[in-house]
Amino acid sequence: MLKILIISDSILAEPIVSELEALGHEITHLNNIDLAKEHVFHNHYDIIFLDYKEAQKLSDEEVFEIRYFSHIPYELPIYVLTENDKNKMNIEKKIIYSGVFPYTHSLNMINEFITNIQPLITHD
Repeated sequence: MLKILIISDSILAEPIVSELEALGHEITHLNNIDLAKEHVFHNHYDIIFLDYKEAQKLSDEEVFEIRYFSHIPYELPIYVLTENDKNKMNIEKKIIYSGVFPYTHSLNMINEFITNIQPLITHD
């Protein structure tokens, strides 16, 4: 079971949240990055999915702090959720994230993606 944080106010996140919960993963779904900033430092996560619009609000330094100083002994993967190809990130911003994950991926693709991620921390 993975502990996953999804930060998105898009209706497109709902099927992803439902599917991941059905697979038995522990999901925290927050609507915006302001709520998540402190939350991420007081909880352990295996992966974060962050809406494109929310990702644009973070400075490189804030992403660095979240990835490397959120009470875990490894680099926290942070994937940016995009609605369509129009939301392509510029290359400088893209480098600081683990990758881009379109909302339009099928639920089967989400399942396949998540199954390849192993929890890197032990949860209580």
